[in-house]
Amino acid sequence: MAKDKYCLVLSGGGVKGVYHIGVWTALRELGVEIEAVVGNSVGAVIAAFIAQGAYGALEDIGSRIGLDYVLNIPKELIEKGELRIDPSKWDAFRKFYGTFSLKKGLDTSPLRRLLETHIDEEKIRLRGLDFGVATYNISDMEPREVFLEEMETGELISYLMASSAFPGFESPKITGKKYIDGGVFDNIPFSMARSRGYNNIIIVDISGAGINRKPNIIGTRTVYIKNSINMGGILDFDGKFMADYTLLGYLDTLKVFGKLRGMNYFIEPDEAMEKSFAEFLETDRVKTALFNRLPAGRAGKSEPGSMANAVRRILPKKRRHDPCRLALFADCAAMILAVDRVKQWSYPDLFDTLVSRESDVRTEAGQIERGGRKAFVSQIRKELKKQRLLRTPYIYHLMGDHFLPDRLKANLERYIIAHHPELMSGIFFLEILEAFRAHLKQKANNIKKV
Repeated sequence: MAKDKYCLVLSGGGVKGVYHIGVWTALRELGVEIEAVVGNSVGAVIAAFIAQGAYGALEDIGSRIGLDYVLNIPKELIEKGELRIDPSKWDAFRKFYGTFSLKKGLDTSPLRRLLETHIDEEKIRLRGLDFGVATYNISDMEPREVFLEEMETGELISYLMASSAFPGFESPKITGKKYIDGGVFDNIPFSMARSRGYNNIIIVDISGAGINRKPNIIGTRTVYIKNSINMGGILDFDGKFMADYTLLGYLDTLKVFGKLRGMNYFIEPDEAMEKSFAEFLETDRVKTALFNRLPAGRAGKSEPGSMANAVRRILPKKRRHDPCRLALFADCAAMILAVDRVKQWSYPDLFDTLVSRESDVRTEAGQIERGGRKAFVSQIRKELKKQRLLRTPYIYHLMGDHFLPDRLKANLERYIIAHHPELMSGIFFLEILEAFRAHLKQKANNIKKV
């Protein structure tokens, strides 16, 4: 049976386009076959690299790109790839502003040079992967969705510049017409894929600025990949952000295709360990811990299937019926301890981190306690008034039981549960984690003896 092929649709979003690189890396690793690629703005640029098969160049550029790769800005105004302006740099800023006024927009000649260095129009045409870009013709005030065979010979890079001409950038001309970023009409060019007759489609939405029209997926097999964490801006060239956002694209894609588990985290499946956890939940010790954790009346011990009900009720509502309990409980514990999310975790590594992080948070709670009850209570009142807690949820759990007046404690608990529904299940998992690890160890020893 022939393997399904897909049309890849890449949205715009400035420097957040590095997410597309992570997605593309994962798709190649998964062996997903692409027969067409269309894009808008930075999505069009990434699409051109994919259409050419220039994966190495794409990954290299993504790992080191800065603002000066895209815009012509005096070196004095660039620090670590980002724009920095202060009174000591006034002369350089005046020069920069003069160029902006002359060109009626920011000078994007560095981006054109970058594309001219790495994009080979002839190779793309010969390779034969269906390729298109979205842009907007401001001379005629109409959107333009153009595929490779419609592009005038030698103008492919001009079309990439046109698609990427974010409002405020200079507007490139093609055959006398001025163009800007296609995101002013539709940032996710799904309609291009449909107009070409593609039914198997992968959309990659990076939460870019512009108009994001809801795709009409009726009659299609559409895979929708979107950044699961909101982070950074379209011109945020911070190196750590870009590395994290690239990795996020990779991890989100693996999760969409069922290779990773978790609600907020990215956890490698381990069916044997997950089965052991399901068995562990049925032990008397865990049942006692769970029923003690639940408020009175949430799950009666005499109900048929009361343990299953209790487990469901302690989990966040949206995921109560997910069968992989271990991933969910571990995920919840990681959230209340603010463990790093942009990482691929194995269960053993995540468990070690949970233990270490809980110890750190307990140390932090001790420092707060030494600072005095009055100061902490005052801080909690301010945070609740602003509806913004400044610490990890687990801190408030540790401090609340013995450090807050009953009324303030009740208000804090209501707020935390409303904004962090994973709190109860996370606390429960931390309480039983060491017992579960001992259970695994004992089980492994029994297997060795046999």
